[in-house]
Amino acid sequence: MFADYHVHSHFSEDTDFPMELEIQKAIKLGMDELCFTEHSDYDVPTVVNCDYDAYFEEMEKMKDKYKGKITLKTGIEFGIQTHTTKAYEETFRQYPFDFVIFSCHQVENKEYWRQEPQEGKTQLEYNRRYYQEILDVVKVYKDYSILGHLDVIKRYDKQGEIEFEKIQDLIEQIFEVVIADGKGIELNTSSRAYKLKSLMPSKEILKLYHDMGGKIITIGSDAHNADRIGDCVMESQKILKDIGFDGMIGGNGAYVEDNNHVVMHQGLSKEDVKNIVDWCNERHIGFYLEANSGMYCNDYMLEQGPETMVKYAKGKGASLENAKSSAQQFIDGFIHLQGDELYRDDVNKISFILRTYQDHLDSKVDFPHLVANTWGGKGEVALFGDLGPTGITKRHSIEVLLDYLHADPKDTISFGDAKIDLSMFECCAYNVAMGNGGFEIKEAADYITDDVNEDGLYNAFKYLKLI
Repeated sequence: MFADYHVHSHFSEDTDFPMELEIQKAIKLGMDELCFTEHSDYDVPTVVNCDYDAYFEEMEKMKDKYKGKITLKTGIEFGIQTHTTKAYEETFRQYPFDFVIFSCHQVENKEYWRQEPQEGKTQLEYNRRYYQEILDVVKVYKDYSILGHLDVIKRYDKQGEIEFEKIQDLIEQIFEVVIADGKGIELNTSSRAYKLKSLMPSKEILKLYHDMGGKIITIGSDAHNADRIGDCVMESQKILKDIGFDGMIGGNGAYVEDNNHVVMHQGLSKEDVKNIVDWCNERHIGFYLEANSGMYCNDYMLEQGPETMVKYAKGKGASLENAKSSAQQFIDGFIHLQGDELYRDDVNKISFILRTYQDHLDSKVDFPHLVANTWGGKGEVALFGDLGPTGITKRHSIEVLLDYLHADPKDTISFGDAKIDLSMFECCAYNVAMGNGGFEIKEAADYITDDVNEDGLYNAFKYLKLI
């Protein structure tokens, strides 16, 4: 999932950037979820807090306006101090926040960014005072989701980042409470924007949280404008996976993930991507790159894609009105790139619009070392071709996942609507074809459910007594 769970708009005093422009940027990036977390810091005379009523009213408007394009969350960033916990408990009771970040920006109403708590103290003293404040708060205050940018004090430490060992004991005590309470922490990607030498929190802190049994972690850009929406989010996911934080099968089986752990990833080489991109552009064909970081398209896709996707959606049983809406949502989810920006090294598969079936046949000849498929609407009308790495099938990906989970194939159920799904049917114990599927998939199925757009998956789940 591509989500940013720490974003500020004009409802925070330190930015006047419009919320809607940030939402539009997130949609353009192909983001699944965006959570606004406006500032609220009680008892600090220099801070103008979020206007909750106006904020909730605007969020409801935005949720309604962009429904179906992105999931929006109404969050808040509470800058809590020990003496303000009761006030925040009252605020939490009054407003239905989706997500709450607990951050420490001050102690005794003195602001770190102004260097007030640091004045007259050694580096060790003001750092330990900071973490002690967080510990004291988490012991008594429970109305939050995650700890925000836990070691943010280093952003304002003119002496540099303090050694982890000097504050490790306090952080361990904080995590003991946080983990026991079922709360999480945040990986805040603004460390790059602020040119910090380490992540925020540091890898030492992230690893400590993991080793102590922490499992809840969110990623947020701390963006205060559209330029930084989603900044480093996808890269951060890889960092967390490398640390050990715990699915998904994608790219026709080229990518397998379980509990946020990448079990298998076999993508296209950058050279192959370049050659396919150039091949499509020379033919004036619209295409998109399917990558873990997003979906990237060329100019021709923006021109040709809407009409083709309408055909695809109608082929799945959608009305013309719904097909147009679905097609536009699909196109809006792409990140538009040009030139050598499309020569990427993180691509799992490339799909391209077929002007005629000959484009698919030519792709098989021109890229014999890759797997070439077609896909389309009802009855599998060939609307798109795609190219992916060899040796990869949906069956293979399922077998890899079963081996990883030590699971029995007799416990598997597959759902498919195209010929490319037949390999799944070969290895799964029970197979369901969608009503909009082609002849081959229906012939191989144990059960045929309704069309996708007629609640086919839901009805199949009920038939199989899975729900």
